[in-house]
Amino acid sequence: MSIKAVSRYGQLLTVGAILALSATASPVRGAELVFDGSVDTCTTQNCGAVFLNGITQKNAFGDSVPFTLEVFNDVNNCIRLEVTGQTADMEIVLVSPSGGVWRNDDFFGNRPLITARGDVKGYYTIQINYFNGNQPINTGQGFVLAYGRYVPGTAVNCPTPAAPFLASQNTK
Repeated sequence: MSIKAVSRYGQLLTVGAILALSATASPVRGAELVFDGSVDTCTTQNCGAVFLNGITQKNAFGDSVPFTLEVFNDVNNCIRLEVTGQTADMEIVLVSPSGGVWRNDDFFGNRPLITARGDVKGYYTIQINYFNGNQPINTGQGFVLAYGRYVPGTAVNCPTPAAPFLASQNTK
C-alpha cells in the first residue's frame, strides 16, 4: 500500500511563529496540501481515492467557517471530489490555480460531486460548506471527502469531466 496523502507543515509553522510574535497579529488559518501521486484507471467508484474527514462550522459570532484544502492535479488529468457521507446538506467549490471554478450541490441526493479536467498543473483549492452557508450558530457539520485523480473517460470515476462553469478571464 502506498502513502498518498502528504501534509506540509514546515512553511505554515514558520509563518505562524512569525505572526505569533507580532503584538497586532490576527489568527491565521492555512489550507493543508494533499497530494495523490497516482492517476488511476480503475473502474470501481472512488477506487484509488484518498479519503479525508472534514468539518465546517458556524461559530458563536455567526461566522460561517468552511473546510478548505489544497489538492494536486495536473493538466488534462481528471480530479474527482465526492462527499461520500455528511451530517448536513453540503456544497463543494473547486478553484483552479488559473481561476477556473467548478461548483456542485446535490449530485447524489444532497451530496455534492465534482469531476473536473485539470487546466494547469498545481494545487487546486477545495472549499466545502453548508449548502447556503447559513447553518445554525454554534454547530459543526461533518463529512467524508473522497479525492482521486483519474484518466479522463475512466468508467464510473470520470466518464465526462466537466469544464469550469466560470473560466479564468486572464488577459495577459
